[in-house]
Amino acid sequence: MIEIDGSEVSRWAAKANDAELVPLIGSEYSDADDIWIVEAVGVDGLTLVCDDNTGRRQKRPFDFFSRGSFFFQSECSGKSVQDLIVGSRSKSDKAIHDARIAVERSGFLISELGGDTYVKRLATAIRNFEEHDQIPDGDDWAEIHQILSQGQKQSVMRAGAKFVESMLTRAEAALNGRFDVFRRVSLAFLCRHTNQLDKALAVSDVVVQQGANLVGGNRSIAVLCTTRAAALLDVAEREQDRNRKAELIHKARLAANRANAIGEGDSDEVMLVYMRIKKLERVDQH
Repeated sequence: MIEIDGSEVSRWAAKANDAELVPLIGSEYSDADDIWIVEAVGVDGLTLVCDDNTGRRQKRPFDFFSRGSFFFQSECSGKSVQDLIVGSRSKSDKAIHDARIAVERSGFLISELGGDTYVKRLATAIRNFEEHDQIPDGDDWAEIHQILSQGQKQSVMRAGAKFVESMLTRAEAALNGRFDVFRRVSLAFLCRHTNQLDKALAVSDVVVQQGANLVGGNRSIAVLCTTRAAALLDVAEREQDRNRKAELIHKARLAANRANAIGEGDSDEVMLVYMRIKKLERVDQH
């Protein structure tokens, strides 16, 4: 059986002629709601019969099919459609297709990334890293972090954490024992927001290590301290042992104090941490 993504079929079919569409007849289209068999084709869409013995029939335009996948029992028909799709791609379509493959290979769900612009940008970063050992820096790194953290989608952030961790390992290997705070900020954030609290604390531990040589400005160090404090409070909220909870809250306050001391004024994030600390302390006193 050959499977072809519905978005690929709909993009090609909208430009195909009647003869080119014929191999779709007899194929199966499946989405989150139903399974359909393609009964007839036309330049304005496909006629479907529902595969539930009810005989339900409907005609749908090509853009309808971008939400599911087509399945071909006939390898010949499936291969024919694949070849037609590949042959119809413009240079831009090919670039998007290649970018999607690169991103999916790294564990990301295309549907969760929010559009082809983000897919292409992330694919470029993946290729540059895998093929040329290039790691995004400055504004480029900030853009990658934004793509990985926008909307805080779990699948994107989990795959993103693995990608960022591999880049952090490579970056710090060239720092002779120093720590890359700028990239640790991204990794700690992604780990914390995917409930990998132990890893978030391990990544941010450098801000409390005596004599740790941190590569990064005060603002980045302050953000890492704040993220660490928030992760400590996440753990404290689940802790049942009162002594252990008090210890976690105390460590969170120390991290928040450092963030407040070296940051550029009282940030909203640090203030939120202090509010959480006070709330937990009040609850723990009752």
